[in-house]
Amino acid sequence: MERIKTGIHGLDDLIGGGMIKGSNVLVFGRAGSGKTLLALEYLYKGASVFGQPGLFVSFDQSEEELLSQCERMGWDMKKYVKKGMIKILCMKIEDIGRDFVIDVFEAAGKVKAERMVIDNLTLLTLSPFFMADNKKFNIVYKDKVRVANTPIQLIYNMISILKDIPTTNIYLTVPGTGQDVTNDGISEYVCDGVIHLDLRSIGKSFLRTLEVRKMRRSKVTGGIHGFKITDNGIRVEQ
Repeated sequence: MERIKTGIHGLDDLIGGGMIKGSNVLVFGRAGSGKTLLALEYLYKGASVFGQPGLFVSFDQSEEELLSQCERMGWDMKKYVKKGMIKILCMKIEDIGRDFVIDVFEAAGKVKAERMVIDNLTLLTLSPFFMADNKKFNIVYKDKVRVANTPIQLIYNMISILKDIPTTNIYLTVPGTGQDVTNDGISEYVCDGVIHLDLRSIGKSFLRTLEVRKMRRSKVTGGIHGFKITDNGIRVEQ
């Protein structure tokens, strides 16, 4: 099985050498836990170290905001955007309709993406279009309507559809009220891998942790691992 190295220090060692090519990995955690930064580093290292083009789909932040985060880490993401190796597709939730996956396919095709990030699943389900459309969450794909009556069905359909893009993907989302599972309640089952990021306040400092909950067809190093956000990116402790 071919594996795609994330390039994130310490993470590949925990998941058997990298993500299996073509797989979907879910990264979930509350605000500030480092989800977006991890995803940006995955794309940046893909382009800068491994020569693999990537697509970042954001339902939350603008391209300028995402590039600014990269600049603060010393990553020249703009260079790879200009070279056509990285595409940042920002889709405001108020503009998302039944045909939004078409835009994702087109953007991935333009850069011949091998890596893709979707940020984030929870916001997708809040699109005013779906709520106004008799609370239906249907998606148009290949001139057919994938019917969905709930947000859970929408996410299931989207992840299934996007498997047709030949990329290795990271999906971001937030925890549910119990903090142990996702807010949508389905993505952790649909995805091949699940990584939980957490942020805890200890006195005047923070403790960041990472736990690999699942990684199909991979030898996983279990347990909770601390990680730090350094000037060069994320460093996961073994």
